[in-house]
Amino acid sequence: MAKTLYRHMDCPRCGFNARAKLTFDKAAFFLYRCPSCNSNVVMYDNKVDILSDGLVNLLMGQKKMRFCGTVEQHKELGHGSAITADDLINLKILLNTETDVNKIIAKL
Repeated sequence: MAKTLYRHMDCPRCGFNARAKLTFDKAAFFLYRCPSCNSNVVMYDNKVDILSDGLVNLLMGQKKMRFCGTVEQHKELGHGSAITADDLINLKILLNTETDVNKIIAKL
């Protein structure tokens, strides 16, 4: 039976803090694209590093990887923080002006 695992990590290139939600039985490593700088961030043996696009394409072509979860921005809200009307207006503007989902997520 698959279990859910949460990991928090910072992108080694830009420091973007992310939370990975993984559902798997067993994995040697996991990889995600940083929403902030688009780097291929890999975590293995409790180490975090960057992989080149070429290596990622090679691994995907050899079917050495499979989807196992999602990564999202990890942002702690302070006590009493609430979404304001200005926050909603800014979000609507962002959604109407940006077409790249990764850039939208990075700006949230």
